[in-house]
Amino acid sequence: MGKKAAPVAAAAVEEETEAVVEDIGEAKEGDFVFQDGATYTGAYLKKNDEIIMHGEGILQSGPEVFQGTFEKGQYKEGTFKSCNGAIYNGHFLDNKFNGLGEYTWNAKMPNERTYHGMWKNGYMHGHGTFMNFSFGVHKAFRGFCFRGSFSSSREEQEQLKKAFLSEYSGENGKSATSAFRELAEKTSAEIPSSFLVPAPPTEEGAEEKPEAMLERSSVEKLVCGPFPLNNAVAPAALQAFASRLAEDAEKPLQVNVLEDRELSQFLSERLRQEQLQHVGQAVEFEAPDAEVGAIRAAVLLNVSSIFDVSGAKWKLVHIEEVPAPG
Repeated sequence: MGKKAAPVAAAAVEEETEAVVEDIGEAKEGDFVFQDGATYTGAYLKKNDEIIMHGEGILQSGPEVFQGTFEKGQYKEGTFKSCNGAIYNGHFLDNKFNGLGEYTWNAKMPNERTYHGMWKNGYMHGHGTFMNFSFGVHKAFRGFCFRGSFSSSREEQEQLKKAFLSEYSGENGKSATSAFRELAEKTSAEIPSSFLVPAPPTEEGAEEKPEAMLERSSVEKLVCGPFPLNNAVAPAALQAFASRLAEDAEKPLQVNVLEDRELSQFLSERLRQEQLQHVGQAVEFEAPDAEVGAIRAAVLLNVSSIFDVSGAKWKLVHIEEVPAPG
């Protein structure tokens, strides 16, 4: 049997192409005892003689317990209780704390401390709230940590914030810029549907594919519509706008990775997700000097459910041209 989870607490194809369906095995439920003595109860996949935890389940290995969702043998989201009394509740990537999560040291003890915020590769990394980090003082402190480092002093906080934002903005800006260039390259007669939020049917009585309805519903949890259609702008205008992302562009676009949804020039009333989390992250592209008829701004939103920029899935959620006066 293949038990793949190992707790660590320390990181485009054209739409018309038919996707290859992976044979992941038969979905079942049951109880197992693995060779190392660990026990598992819950959903799993069986492929030939291999057993892979997949779905809701509980894995106990000695005093350590994980209860939540597994994906192909790895932790995806749930609660992990360690042998030292600490508890983590949140998201995982490669069996490491990653994304939004809450970690409590010395749970239910007088010296209990809690961090609720962002994680990366097993470490506190990003914006979060720290509870009772000053012994004897029961208070909350909101701030930044960087690769596990944290300090409540004002000067060190500024350094940690600067380091995190530099890395985070660089990663997301680069990913979104690459996606926008691809969008422009693939736009011929109209914007490719892979970069758009599926629109509901306009014809009376027309049925909508369930997967399109599900995709739009998931995006609407991150940002309110309306969303651009495939003919929202002329292809030539879109390509001219994207050309200003070239490294040698005479007048490069302004690329803004949002730190706070309320700071958005174009989506402040529409964004539903906190920024600086990868999931629901918005990146704005702007040409302040655009002339009448040219594109002034566009916004891409990461609609992936993975708290990691490597798994980003960018959708065009806003685009506007400079209107004629009058």
